[in-house]
Amino acid sequence: MNFAQDLGSTNSSNSTSGGSSNGGPIDWQWLIARSKAILFNPTTVWQDLKNDSMGIPELYKRWILPMAGLPALCGFLGLVIFGKHVPFIGTFRPGIVSAFGGQLMAFVMSLVGAYLFAFIADKLAPKFEGSTNLVSCLKMVAFAATPSYIAGLFNILPSLGINGLLALVGGLYGLYLIWNAIPVMTGVPEAKRLPYFAVTIVVSIIAGIVLSVLFAIVTPSTNPPPVSFKTDNGEIDLNKIQEGLKQFEKMIPQAHE
Repeated sequence: MNFAQDLGSTNSSNSTSGGSSNGGPIDWQWLIARSKAILFNPTTVWQDLKNDSMGIPELYKRWILPMAGLPALCGFLGLVIFGKHVPFIGTFRPGIVSAFGGQLMAFVMSLVGAYLFAFIADKLAPKFEGSTNLVSCLKMVAFAATPSYIAGLFNILPSLGINGLLALVGGLYGLYLIWNAIPVMTGVPEAKRLPYFAVTIVVSIIAGIVLSVLFAIVTPSTNPPPVSFKTDNGEIDLNKIQEGLKQFEKMIPQAHE
């Protein structure tokens, strides 16, 4: 099966329809086709992705938001329903609000981190004889994260004990995808690809650590920053969802009395 051809046909159908082929807020068929193309045809898929007409807002709306949201949702459900096994202690099951707040912060960090990584890659490219193109760099970062997004789906079963291993494998495969994407998405020549790759990864890791520390300092664990998204069906306010979960959690002990 030619996944690049599958990706190309998906691009054509979506460009003519102006978005989701099924009319819903998330085009699952499109997401699956993209994921398969990236995972199974990593050496040739990038030219198709670069030629795609998506800008940054559409890239976030159609790809990054749903793909980053699924692991967070699975992590929330896994912690609340099954809990997490802690060696020598047993199963730890956090409260609904605590689990939601933690996964919400992970989700926001994923969104911000993707843009930060792309910004760094874009600014460093000209220093290694490449070209500056923030949209292409964000595509490179966002689609290279596909293995990590998919590995995050197993967060719904934390008791398996392989989540860390899957995250490691997904991260390593993501680095391999970025390595393949560099010549096409940044224009960095082959002779400069290795130093550009190394410097970009190191700077991004340092920036990610700084960002995590800043989030931890300025954001209380029980009060995540206001987060809302506009969709075709209206606005989704994640903080209102958290407030509702707080009320629901208060009702649970009363139901058992």
